[in-house]
Amino acid sequence: MAAAIKPVTVEDVTAAVNEKIDHQQFRQAQAKGEKFLDGKADVSGHLAWAIARASAQSGDHDLAIRYTEQALNAHAVTGPQAMVEPLMEPVRTDIRFVSLLAGIGQTQAAPAQANSLPPTPHVKKTAPSTAIRMDGQGIEVKAGDIVIKLPN
Repeated sequence: MAAAIKPVTVEDVTAAVNEKIDHQQFRQAQAKGEKFLDGKADVSGHLAWAIARASAQSGDHDLAIRYTEQALNAHAVTGPQAMVEPLMEPVRTDIRFVSLLAGIGQTQAAPAQANSLPPTPHVKKTAPSTAIRMDGQGIEVKAGDIVIKLPN
């Protein structure tokens, strides 16, 4: 009987989380993925990306950004893919999300601190199709064909 019990894998949980997302059960998807990870990082990044999408839709922006960072670090998703993902719409203008996708690394900063911009223009190239410009007028992020402008 014990031989019939199969351990749950990250792939199984990712599939289950994605199925819940497909049925718009975002809070359940988020909870299932987080319970499996139990505070550990997702090495593959695929479960982290699923949790990020579910978290964004359930209104938990902090988790959405944290899991997006894991997915990006694991190369499960690219910055331009994350930027155009429809389920990430709720966090698309969050300065922490924009900074993460542009490679600035401000995801740990509090939103109020992350909104203070340097007085002089600063442009950082992070990849051939990704750049960020910060100046006294605001922030502009380019990821592929997408440009987001956030005024001060």
